[in-house]
Amino acid sequence: MDKSDPVVAVALTSHVGSARELEGRTGFAHLFEHLLFLESENLGKGGLDKMSSRIGGSGANGSTSRDRTNYFQTVPNDALEKMIWAEADKLGFFINTVTEEVLAKEKQVVKNEKRQGVDNVPYGHNFSVINKICIQKAILTVGKLLVL
Repeated sequence: MDKSDPVVAVALTSHVGSARELEGRTGFAHLFEHLLFLESENLGKGGLDKMSSRIGGSGANGSTSRDRTNYFQTVPNDALEKMIWAEADKLGFFINTVTEEVLAKEKQVVKNEKRQGVDNVPYGHNFSVINKICIQKAILTVGKLLVL
């Protein structure tokens, strides 16, 4: 490990994604990705971003896929412990900050992102269609192997 590097990347990845969502009831993993960015009881509204900026962090973002949700940013190496604490705080103390108003707003944000990135772009649904076909074929193949 090279301790002379002045910055470190902080990445939090959880095994939560859209693969476990029921058909017709999608977007929950993405919604929680958004909710966890907003506020925690200890850091307050926008507290993680404010802390990151104050200590010289940059590039904070997150994403959700079929199998995982992740959050990442770069911070000075002497701030690593503080940012790990902040990420843990985000996970442990966000739920009591979620009001009906916040939930309604973030639902609309997630729906709008889906419209912009999937529904209203050419071939936007290709990935989900191809994925569904591949998963069905894999299940059929495994089913045949189990019968043999």
